[in-house]
Amino acid sequence: MPNIVIVGGGFAALQTIKMVRKLDQDIAITMITADTGVEYSKPNLSHAFSQEQTPETLAIHSAKQLAEQYNVVIKTKALVSEIDTKQQCVHVDGQIIHYSKLVLATGATPFIPPAKGLKRSATITLNSLEEFEKHKVQVDDAQRVTVIGGGLIGVELAFDLQTAGKDVTIIEPASYLLNSLVPPFVSLELERELKKVGVTVETDSAVCRATYLTDDVRLQTTASRLIRTDVVIAAAGLRPNTQLATQAGIDVNKGIVVDETMRTSAENVYAIGDCAEIEGRVMAYLQPAILSANVLAKQISIDKDKLMAGEGKFSLPHIITKVKTPSYPIQLAGRDIQTAQSWETRFDPKGIIAKGFNEDDQLVGFIVTGEHTKAAFPLLKELQASSPA
Repeated sequence: MPNIVIVGGGFAALQTIKMVRKLDQDIAITMITADTGVEYSKPNLSHAFSQEQTPETLAIHSAKQLAEQYNVVIKTKALVSEIDTKQQCVHVDGQIIHYSKLVLATGATPFIPPAKGLKRSATITLNSLEEFEKHKVQVDDAQRVTVIGGGLIGVELAFDLQTAGKDVTIIEPASYLLNSLVPPFVSLELERELKKVGVTVETDSAVCRATYLTDDVRLQTTASRLIRTDVVIAAAGLRPNTQLATQAGIDVNKGIVVDETMRTSAENVYAIGDCAEIEGRVMAYLQPAILSANVLAKQISIDKDKLMAGEGKFSLPHIITKVKTPSYPIQLAGRDIQTAQSWETRFDPKGIIAKGFNEDDQLVGFIVTGEHTKAAFPLLKELQASSPA
């Protein structure tokens, strides 16, 4: 009897369930998650402290509510220890569950940069509602907070914590913030705004030693600075959870390798979300997860012969990425924006409008900041018109 088994309980897993149920109300679905299976909006975690959110206010649906609403069996606090792709089953806490289709939505784990004396157990990560609940009181009680990592999440957290009344320091090893997303001329304006609201920014630097005392933590940086802090938060990126796939002999690179139909190298096994690598990229954003779930749902719940040509295949569109920094918002788009060789820029008191072009003078992306973020959608249409779908 057909049974779709989904390993993981995050946004990608739940989106897959919702998409499948739009196509098939009756096919059996079992979701296995290591946490409590609560549905919540993950982006809201990056401004939860300033808005005085609690785990209860962030929660949207409980596992029981989801199970009833979508007619799915949800196993919470359950760990998959092994996948047998030949027998098409997974081992879960001593139980064997067979599948007709298996979806790996195992997510990603926050990376904690190594440093002498830095305790992983004492370093906070805020990549899930469970982690937020675990560390909320500690962060609430802290006055001095150090954020390791000046990428998207690190910058958003720094703004949020500063707004909540904390004394915040960002430590970033690259020469400028958001270095994987924006060029230096955008980052410098962001850094200026962060400093204006009171955040201390230290780029070209990393923690090289940590000393834990009774009343605080002392961090020695490679820039020869001593930082005294109450808590250390790691926001230095994510590492896809690929251990189960590796154990099962499924192809893994940066993430679990999938094709345009979200299939892995193993028959009847798929991957989606932060753990999946498609077109050589791991895309830890909501919109790619939604698009992937739409593709995946068709693959696992519709007969192949009934799929129309081109239907059920993932194609990465131009996606607007928003940096939620209230006093200096940034929006950018362009699936190949990293290939920009030149920039056409406009600076004024309202912010920046920047268009990126490749070596053939083709528009490959744009960045807008401040009050100019309202120009994002017209620019997106221009970008879509100038490049293949």
